[in-house]
Amino acid sequence: MSRSVAFLGRVDKPWEYLRAGDLFVLPSLQEGMPNSVLEAMACSLPVIATRIGGVTDVVTDRENGLLFPPGDHAVLSEYISAMLSDAEARIRIGSSGSEAIGQSFGLEARIGPYKEIYGRVLNHRKADISQ
Repeated sequence: MSRSVAFLGRVDKPWEYLRAGDLFVLPSLQEGMPNSVLEAMACSLPVIATRIGGVTDVVTDRENGLLFPPGDHAVLSEYISAMLSDAEARIRIGSSGSEAIGQSFGLEARIGPYKEIYGRVLNHRKADISQ
């Protein structure tokens, strides 16, 4: 495991970099629903993020990620150290995050509601035609 950090700026294929990482950290003080967290989880990276905004809608603390209070650098540091020293926990949390993203944002989750709506419309039209 490398002990370095690279700040790359904007990249076109973030998943290539995410898949090469050991963990993903989002120490924001304000967020809506950050796509970066969703992308990291989809790449099976364990996520360490601030307990704010839409992050808490997707990350369940100690299940599919680790959440810490805004501005609490001591807890953030503790979580990073813990994750970097425990490969088994990284794999478990990363896998759980990927599974959660698949269930909430995967293809079936996204098209399921549309299939239901179209099914109701078609059944309604069939009922109208048969009358």
